[in-house]
Amino acid sequence: MAVFSTRARYALHGLAYVAARADERRLVPFREIQGYLEDYAGETSVSAGYIAKIMQEVARSGMIVGGSGPKGGYRLARAAGDITLLDVVESVDGPISTGCCLLAVDVCPGMHDCGVRAALSGVEETMRGALAERTIAELAQSVGPRVDAKDAKEAKA
Repeated sequence: MAVFSTRARYALHGLAYVAARADERRLVPFREIQGYLEDYAGETSVSAGYIAKIMQEVARSGMIVGGSGPKGGYRLARAAGDITLLDVVESVDGPISTGCCLLAVDVCPGMHDCGVRAALSGVEETMRGALAERTIAELAQSVGPRVDAKDAKEAKA
């Protein structure tokens, strides 16, 4: 079971990559971000449109600035240390909330006296707190340099 949506995972990895290559004057090319996310996804094909949509949602939230055209890409709109993981996850998935019932389709009918809801509420607060304490700057430290497939083939030769 995945705790975060695929969109949230791609957004976190994409922002970490942009932060690792931070330069206030330069946009990180979209194709470079896409290549990094394809490497992250492994054998799974990731469409450019899907990645673009995720990055646009993050840009609308004010964490990155995008540029269009052949030299288009993204750069951070504010310091990586000021962007929390909670900010990123909620920018693409909305607020983290267990307000829905595990048994019903909509809002929990026994929200006020449900023991499961009370337990999950505590888990939710713990997760929100942990995500609010960690930043994109921390994730950026773990993003190594990306090696293009062409470069990897040449290195093997």
